[in-house]
Amino acid sequence: MGRGDRRRLGRHYHDAAQGHRDFIAHIDNGLEAYLRGYLFWLDQRREPRPGEALPRL
Repeated sequence: MGRGDRRRLGRHYHDAAQGHRDFIAHIDNGLEAYLRGYLFWLDQRREPRPGEALPRL
Protein backbone atom coordinates (compact mmCIF):
# COMPACT_ATOMS: atom_id res chain seq x y z
CA MET A 1 0.00 0.00 0.00
CA GLY A 2 1.48 3.34 -1.02
CA ARG A 3 1.58 6.54 0.96
CA GLY A 4 -1.26 8.07 -1.08
CA ASP A 5 -3.43 5.01 -0.44
CA ARG A 6 -2.83 5.31 3.30
CA ARG A 7 -3.79 9.00 3.22
CA ARG A 8 -7.02 8.25 1.35
CA LEU A 9 -7.84 5.42 3.75
CA GLY A 10 -7.11 7.65 6.75
CA ARG A 11 -9.37 10.35 5.31
CA HIS A 12 -12.12 7.77 4.77
CA TYR A 13 -11.97 6.69 8.42
CA HIS A 14 -11.91 10.33 9.55
CA ASP A 15 -15.02 11.11 7.45
CA ALA A 16 -16.79 7.97 8.69
CA ALA A 17 -16.03 8.85 12.31
CA GLN A 18 -17.38 12.39 11.80
CA GLY A 19 -20.53 10.97 10.22
CA HIS A 20 -20.97 8.69 13.22
CA ARG A 21 -20.58 11.61 15.64
CA ASP A 22 -23.12 13.66 13.65
CA PHE A 23 -25.61 10.77 13.71
CA ILE A 24 -25.24 10.31 17.47
CA ALA A 25 -25.76 14.06 17.99
CA HIS A 26 -28.95 13.86 15.89
CA ILE A 27 -30.26 10.94 17.94
CA ASP A 28 -29.46 12.78 21.18
CA ASN A 29 -30.73 16.22 20.19
CA GLY A 30 -33.41 16.08 17.57
CA LEU A 31 -34.74 12.69 16.67
CA GLU A 32 -37.49 12.65 19.31
CA ALA A 33 -38.90 16.03 18.24
CA TYR A 34 -38.75 15.01 14.59
CA LEU A 35 -40.58 11.73 15.24
CA ARG A 36 -43.25 13.43 17.36
CA GLY A 37 -43.86 15.96 14.57
CA TYR A 38 -43.98 13.18 12.01
CA LEU A 39 -46.49 11.18 14.07
CA PHE A 40 -48.64 14.31 14.32
CA TRP A 41 -48.49 14.73 10.54
CA LEU A 42 -49.42 11.10 9.96
CA ASP A 43 -52.46 11.47 12.22
CA GLN A 44 -53.61 14.97 11.23
CA ARG A 45 -52.17 15.26 7.68
CA ARG A 46 -50.86 18.74 8.50
CA GLU A 47 -48.01 20.45 10.30
CA PRO A 48 -48.61 21.17 13.99
CA ARG A 49 -49.33 24.79 14.88
CA PRO A 50 -46.96 26.53 17.32
CA GLY A 51 -47.74 25.37 20.86
CA GLU A 52 -49.97 22.51 19.71
CA ALA A 53 -49.48 19.29 21.67
CA LEU A 54 -47.54 16.56 19.91
CA PRO A 55 -48.07 12.83 20.42
CA ARG A 56 -45.90 11.01 22.95
CA LEU A 57 -43.51 8.34 21.81
